[in-house]
Amino acid sequence: MPGLDVGAALAAKSASWLSHFKRKAVKLLDSAYMRTHQEIDARSLALHRLIADKIRRDPRLFGNVKETLSRWRASVCISSQPYLDEWDRLVSQGMEVCLSAAEEDSPHATALRQSSPFSAVLTHRERFAFLKAWSRSDETQGT
Repeated sequence: MPGLDVGAALAAKSASWLSHFKRKAVKLLDSAYMRTHQEIDARSLALHRLIADKIRRDPRLFGNVKETLSRWRASVCISSQPYLDEWDRLVSQGMEVCLSAAEEDSPHATALRQSSPFSAVLTHRERFAFLKAWSRSDETQGT
């Protein structure tokens, strides 16, 4: 087509896309959309309570926690090893002791959950449903 500057058209489209992307990024970085450590910790606690309920309904799932700990021993960074040692100790004390620690609302338990061996208990679908529900509850609470 005469007079059509393909380069200029592509540049305009790219600029439009970039502008849209920047607006989205700013919106995500806006403090109203940022998650605080407290919100992340509260979500982790709620997730661990869901996991503990599932394990109590099917105690065989507690074996997943033991397997995860064994697997992580070989691959997790050295700074996480003390947490893995503590999870090992809790697991060796039995399912209820370990689940109680996972559900505890304390600074120490919050730190422990950052290296939680419970990741293999929920299916991807269950985890996604939880996160979706949590996100919706955040929206309705105005956070």
